[in-house]
Formats: sequence, structure tokens, C-alpha cells
Amino acid sequence: MTNFKTLILLIAGLVLVGCGDPRAAEKEAMKEALADSIGATAAACIIDTMSANVDDDGWKALNFLYKKQRDEAREWAEEESIDTVALGEQIEKAAVKAEEVCDAANVLF
Repeated sequence: MTNFKTLILLIAGLVLVGCGDPRAAEKEAMKEALADSIGATAAACIIDTMSANVDDDGWKALNFLYKKQRDEAREWAEEESIDTVALGEQIEKAAVKAEEVCDAANVLF
């Protein structure tokens, strides 16, 4: 019975590790880069909100922008037949949402 419990706990642990945030490393890098100019709390709020409000293509585009890889972004968009207008609108909406959420979250009374 003890071996069965150990097996169940091991499987549960593997499932939890496998279900982590696939964007975590990229988000941390972006937060660190922004933290110097706007503070760690605001940076975390902005990056987390942006991440939550874009799909995978939007997130990939944001990473290209963050890394200043314009040529690579264009190549990727062409290869994947990405609708760049729609992608730009998605990112703009996410930025507006981040501004609303993070301004409200960081107001001091």
C-alpha cells in the first residue's frame, strides 16, 4: 500500500510540474528588464496582464519586440501566414488592458 501511495504522489508531482507556465522564463526576463525603469510591482503587473490577454502568436510577437528582433518577427509572420494587422490589434488591446489594470492596482491612497 505504501508503494501505491508513493506512486500516486510521484505521478501527481509530475503532472503538476508539467502543467507549469510555459511563458514563465520569458515573463521573468521581461519583468527584470522593465523593473529598473518602472519598478518591480508595476513591471510584474504589466507583463502578467499582457500575457493573460494575448494568444500564443501575440506572446511570440511580444517576445520579438522585447528582444528587438524585427527581421525575425517579419520572417516568422510571413512563414506562418500571420495576420499582422489582427496581431497588432490584439497586442494593442492587451496593452490598454494592462494600463487600466496596472494603473488601478498601483494607485496609492
